[in-house]
Amino acid sequence: MFHEIQDVPQHPDSEGRRRWFRDAGWDLIVWYDASDQIRGFQLCYDTEGAEHALTWHRGERVTHQRVDSGEDAPRPHGAPVLLPGLVKAPEGIFARFSARAAGLDREILATLSGQLAGL
Repeated sequence: MFHEIQDVPQHPDSEGRRRWFRDAGWDLIVWYDASDQIRGFQLCYDTEGAEHALTWHRGERVTHQRVDSGEDAPRPHGAPVLLPGLVKAPEGIFARFSARAAGLDREILATLSGQLAGL
């Protein structure tokens, strides 16, 4: 089950408020606008292996990308970056997310469910 990370650094001048949740092998970052409405999220899965990210911003479609952790050559000790090119999320990703999502706020759950259900 996801639990919320406390004391997440905030950058209100550039991105608004954000919340960060974690479960074994998963990270969820939720971004809010000035009206405290969800404006996007990034759901990272398989974070302890071949990490991937599903990212959504209001008014756009969900994107699916591989994450380069920055720990391997040719960029050892670099910052993680998203690599383009993946089109389809793996089958069952919504079910895998749903199995650990029970503790999330209803608004977050509804937003993610609405965006991920068709994957």
